[in-house]
This record gives sequence, structure tokens and C-alpha cells, in this order.
Amino acid sequence: MIRFTFDCDYQKPEHTFTARRKGEDWNGFLRPYVDEENLRAVAARFNTITVENDGDYRIELADGADGAVVIHEYEVGEEKAEPIATTVLEQDSDELYYLNLGWTLVSDNHYG
Repeated sequence: MIRFTFDCDYQKPEHTFTARRKGEDWNGFLRPYVDEENLRAVAARFNTITVENDGDYRIELADGADGAVVIHEYEVGEEKAEPIATTVLEQDSDELYYLNLGWTLVSDNHYG
């Protein structure tokens, strides 16, 4: 198991998530494989960080076909707008989702 956070939450245990395995790093950031429970928790934290930091967009998750999860991205403040982007995360053979979304995720021992 790998414990990880958003970079801005580093060393904040209350915002730590668990991955089952690690994918290839992206620009020094972690791209983990997570179960659905952790995927939904990470998405909720993403939206909270957006609110706390005047971010530009928020996400909503929807159920897709065959265990997939669909991520819809919306501009902040556009509650009824069409998504500006949609990403489908398919489950792998272990029923995990690969978070290769360009988010700044780090392992809980990334900086030390």
C-alpha cells in the first residue's frame, strides 16, 4: 500500500489517501492506482482544494459502463454548464483506477 496526498496537503494526515500500487511518475508527481472509495475521496478533496484556493474548475464523478467512472470537469461558478472536459477512468483487472490526470499527488514521504 502507498499513502499519498495532494502536494498542498503534504504532512496533513487527515487528507491522506491509500493506493494499491504506483504507476509511472509524471513530472516528479505520483500517479497511483486506487480503488473506487479512494477515487471518490480524492475527487472530493480536489473540489475542496479548488474552493479553498479559488481554483478554476471543479469535477463531478458519474458511473460509467462496466465499472468505469466518468470525470466531468466544469468551470467554477458554472453550475448548469456543459462540462469543459470529460475523462473516463476504466477499471483494470484488479478493479483499480489509474490516476494519471495531471494532479500534483505525492507519497506521504515524498519530501523527506
